[in-house]
Formats: sequence, C-alpha cells, structure tokens
Amino acid sequence: MNFRVMSKIRAIVEQVGRDAIIKRVGVTSPAITNAINEDMFPAAWFEEMESLCAEDGVICPRSLFAFRRNGLSAKNQRKKEKVS
Repeated sequence: MNFRVMSKIRAIVEQVGRDAIIKRVGVTSPAITNAINEDMFPAAWFEEMESLCAEDGVICPRSLFAFRRNGLSAKNQRKKEKVS
C-alpha cells in the first residue's frame, strides 16, 4: 500500500472525509471545523484518526494532535519551535 504524507489538518479532513470522521470519531462537524481553525486535532482523536487515515492510505502525523510535550501544550510547543 502506498502512503501519502499529508501535513495539514484541512488536507486530512478533505482526504478522509468529514462524514467519515464524524462517524468514526464520534464528533460533530463544528468540532472538525474547530480543529481545522486551530490547525491541530484533539489528542483524544488520535487512535481513531490514525486508523481511519491508514485505511485511506494517508499518514496522519502524531505532531498534528494536541499531545502535551515537556509540560507544554502542543500549540505552545509549536510556537516555541518556531521561535528557536
């Protein structure tokens, strides 16, 4: 199976489909819109999104999920990395 790396939230949503995410993850359309606007998926979505993306041949990087690292939220970690 060939995998395509997609690094943006919007691109992943478009590839796997909003309806598929709603059904698999159990979230609402506005929650998906929020993830797109925040440029990050909630960490709680990771397992189901990773599985859904794999089924469609899309790599869904862990870095696109709001896991805490080094005591910082993923969003703040990104800001720190951009400054460095």
